[in-house]
Amino acid sequence: MKKLGRILTLSIFICFSFLLVSCTGCSSRFFLQSTGKDEISIVSYNAQTFFDAVEDGNEFKEFKGSKTKWSKEKYAERLLRLKEAVNLACLGLGLGEKEIPDILVLQEIESRSVIDDFCKILPMNNSYKYAVFIPPQNRGAFSTALLSKFPITETKVFNVYSGKRSLRPLIETRIQIGNSTGDNELVLLNVHWKSKVGDSDTDSIRRQQEEQAYKRLLELKNSEPQTPFIICGDFNQTLGEFSLLSEFDNCWNAETYQRAVQAGSQPSGSYFYRGKWEGIDHFFYSDNLSDGKNLDLSFFCVINSMPLTNKAGKPQKYSVSKGTGYSDHLPIGIILKRQ
Repeated sequence: MKKLGRILTLSIFICFSFLLVSCTGCSSRFFLQSTGKDEISIVSYNAQTFFDAVEDGNEFKEFKGSKTKWSKEKYAERLLRLKEAVNLACLGLGLGEKEIPDILVLQEIESRSVIDDFCKILPMNNSYKYAVFIPPQNRGAFSTALLSKFPITETKVFNVYSGKRSLRPLIETRIQIGNSTGDNELVLLNVHWKSKVGDSDTDSIRRQQEEQAYKRLLELKNSEPQTPFIICGDFNQTLGEFSLLSEFDNCWNAETYQRAVQAGSQPSGSYFYRGKWEGIDHFFYSDNLSDGKNLDLSFFCVINSMPLTNKAGKPQKYSVSKGTGYSDHLPIGIILKRQ
């Protein structure tokens, strides 16, 4: 494995980063019953600069100040659109029209308030009881979040530093997906890597982030060979730009998805930039999720339904000035199926 260079990794144990008490209507039994069958649905979505309605000074310039077009009303509307996007994701995964995924992984979320407010607009009998949100560090604008119908038993935060700069951390969550015996855990890691926009050294920063993630996945693979793991989120680079994580299976390579792309029913990415599709949102996963035993990844798709897309089929980016759109990314989703 490559030398880690200037990376400093810090692990912090946090049990139940917070419990969403507003979702008390959720069942306390989590034996793969949330979908009515032996399946687990997971959706990852960069919700694009999802700020709350309270200005604290860390927002992007178009979301703050006396001339901003951002408002409480637009925030409330964005929450409804997030719910709509999540419902559409489930429809794309072959679930019910009003369903929500068992596990929802989000990027570009400003605060815990966004997660609380989002859960308040979900039906009491179909919401999330568990969630992890680590507040943005060093006056950052936003962080990542994870919401789960299944109990969260452990969360670890892996900080990474590039010189004097603290980057968005790698968040690892251990989720109880079965009963107290047998293959009952899933380890899910949520990332949002450095964007290609801005600093000239963004490539080297993402290499450091990849080294950190790769080291942790190897540790999990070697120490818990039976425990399935997934790392997902917005990596801000395409599959061909990885040097280490390409050792692990990736959903963009799924045969059924590739056939759908060739048939024209799926886009060849989740992000559209300078006239072409890019697959920069990813699901990498462990070997034991494709071995025909216990849980296996059975389906992957990009959620390319209108109104998440425009008439040309491209992501309908959110505009704060117009109050229109959803996100510049499309959600991606998977189904894990019990064999």
